[in-house]
Amino acid sequence: MASQRYIRMMNALRKARSGASMVEFALALPLFVFLLLGVAEVGRAIHHYHIINKAMRDATRYLGRVPVTCPAVGTAAGSVDNVGNETTATNLAMTGSLNGGTNLINYWTDPTTITIEVDCLDNGAGANLCGLEACTGNPILPVVRIRADVVYQDLGFLSMFGLGPLTFNADHEEVSIPE
Repeated sequence: MASQRYIRMMNALRKARSGASMVEFALALPLFVFLLLGVAEVGRAIHHYHIINKAMRDATRYLGRVPVTCPAVGTAAGSVDNVGNETTATNLAMTGSLNGGTNLINYWTDPTTITIEVDCLDNGAGANLCGLEACTGNPILPVVRIRADVVYQDLGFLSMFGLGPLTFNADHEEVSIPE
């Protein structure tokens, strides 16, 4: 009698499904949270890269409209005439404002991560390398290039897996046509 009762109880237990969904949820939840955090971290990294890339474009456009000096063709020894314009371009890149202010990305605080170069290209013999009327007749064509190397500070998710720090490299260049 006891063995039949035991067999009936085991059959009933085998057919019971009342707690199965809770166990499945408990097993799937850590995987879901892990995936959600990974997507959030990658999304944040892409957003920060986009901000840095746009900042380089804005700062380069600004410097493309200020006076620069090109001493000779084929040199990278050109320079922005006014050092204050370089500071303003750095402010524009890091804060989005000409006068400075709150940084666009809270951990991007070091202005030495931004480098500014002026290359001097040969535009002689009637060449018009930039395709604009303002470039015609100028034997030397200054090209302003700005580059930022920013170390991304993750929320801990990437470093938890030993992926190390990411460094965002963004640059932009434009022909200088001062106003």
